[in-house]
Amino acid sequence: MITDHIDLWLFAFGGVTSLLALQLLFPKWYTSRFNKIDADGPALLYARQAGLAIAVQGALMIWAGLDPHLRVPTAVLIGVGKAIFVVTAVLHRKTYPGLRVSALVDTIAVVVLAAFLGGW
Repeated sequence: MITDHIDLWLFAFGGVTSLLALQLLFPKWYTSRFNKIDADGPALLYARQAGLAIAVQGALMIWAGLDPHLRVPTAVLIGVGKAIFVVTAVLHRKTYPGLRVSALVDTIAVVVLAAFLGGW
């Protein structure tokens, strides 16, 4: 059952998601290496901001893994955010093919979080 081990799932997904702190610190390298996007100029500011926001979401998932009271609201908010990202990545898959791996990982996270919310 997912609910029996949601803390481990939150730690795993939180750890992976927190890696976007690398995008905050090294936006040009991260976007070109992992997202296959050639960002420059003002786009790097947005890449840094996105890296910060996503890394904070990862930290929240890790925190929720430690605190059962945070699990449901975290699962809802993070699940919705990841689902929106997946839809966006799928709609723009030809323009940004480098987002496929991130979209796949986030799809798995959305399924796990939805299963948790459904009591599985």
